[in-house]
Amino acid sequence: MPRVRELQVTASAVADLIDAGQFVTAEKALRNIRERTPLAQVLQAEIEIYFSRLREAERLLDEVAAEAKDVDVAARYAMARGELSYWLYRYEEAEEHFQIALHFYKFLGDTFRQAVALYNLGRLERRRARFEEAERFLRHSDELLSEVRDGRRTEFLRGLVLFNLGAIRLHEGQLESAGGFFKEAAEILESSEGQRYYGSVLNSLGGLHLYLGCYHEAVAVLRKARGIFERLGIFQDLEYTSNNIAWALIRLGQYEEAELLLQESLELAQEIGNVTGASTFLTSFAELYAARGELEKACVYGKRASEYAELAGNLFEKGRALVELGRVALLRGRYYEGEKALRQALEIGERLKSREVEAPACLYLSELMLAVQPMKAREWLARAERLLAEYPHAWLRAEFERIRRKLEAGRIRVEGDQFIVDGTRLPTWYEAKEALEIFLIRKALEQTGNNLTRAGELLGTTRVHVHKKKKQYGL
Repeated sequence: MPRVRELQVTASAVADLIDAGQFVTAEKALRNIRERTPLAQVLQAEIEIYFSRLREAERLLDEVAAEAKDVDVAARYAMARGELSYWLYRYEEAEEHFQIALHFYKFLGDTFRQAVALYNLGRLERRRARFEEAERFLRHSDELLSEVRDGRRTEFLRGLVLFNLGAIRLHEGQLESAGGFFKEAAEILESSEGQRYYGSVLNSLGGLHLYLGCYHEAVAVLRKARGIFERLGIFQDLEYTSNNIAWALIRLGQYEEAELLLQESLELAQEIGNVTGASTFLTSFAELYAARGELEKACVYGKRASEYAELAGNLFEKGRALVELGRVALLRGRYYEGEKALRQALEIGERLKSREVEAPACLYLSELMLAVQPMKAREWLARAERLLAEYPHAWLRAEFERIRRKLEAGRIRVEGDQFIVDGTRLPTWYEAKEALEIFLIRKALEQTGNNLTRAGELLGTTRVHVHKKKKQYGL
């Protein structure tokens, strides 16, 4: 009988190590338990999942399923099942198991493990691109942690919660806030865990450097994260890090290395059934081929990315793929096709409140309108500018300046008081009408000291008409 009690204490200690992020130590400690109880087997499965040995974890959980009758063990089993389903991209199963675990821990009155279940539900919703729901779960988890007085376990879980909140902010385009969450999470996880989850934060920090246009810095941080995942043999995380490195390399013009990394990531994603990941990498391929001027290939990969995102039910990745498809169609001169894709992307961006999708959709709609409805181009560019004020993405800011210069370098220009039309490249009727209206309204307002009534009289029209045009053109 003393031997059994000693075993239970040891298993409990291993569980505490896992909850505190000490998976390497927990794995060593678990080897010292000779007799295999249901709890020990569930703990072994949790360790296998952490190191991405998913088949072994599934085998262990299948074996112990009928024996996990004790409420404490059943709760732990449900959480481990949810974690396994999460990494196998079985999201509905994962949600069901996490909810079961949450109900068990509410019954048991275990506040810390309730916080773990809520964190898991939050990260699951984040992966599904349901950001509002994800944040609600994560905030609730953080609130419960404030009630728990257990430094090591609480600190580790708090680092994970902060990391996921940072990832949500990054998707929303709130880069400064995202950076704050990532840095705090990195400090916590480096000291408390220093392995897989620390590497995940480094990967996200590298992604943030990408957004800020610091491509060499991004590559340096991302290679550090990649080194951690290679050492641990965690391929799910390795593929996403490789994708981020590829993006940085594309921006640096190092296309061959980027292509190799993307091919590696795509093959890994397809091998393990990561449909969402495959969509991400296919979108990156489309970006790579567009940058190299291989527009036919870019179009093929963009369409495949959209199909995979549809299959995964991931609206965020669908929006990203549609932006890329719209941009490629624009480059190919297929304006109707491009407008359709970009408007669909914009609708998704608005629904998800994702500046990462919304801003480029507006930006490329502006460029597209230059060719088909020049009067609308300024309107879309102004909208893109407002979005970029909230989402300071370096690449998109550079694209904004390129399109703005393209807009200003049209067939009509104003030099001092002269309105000049380039006779060798005649403007369209609507482009000329818009440019002339802007010129006349601006001059009339200048000459009348912004008096709308007098400006209307000067132009032979009404105050209301001048006000309408001033508002329309943002004068």
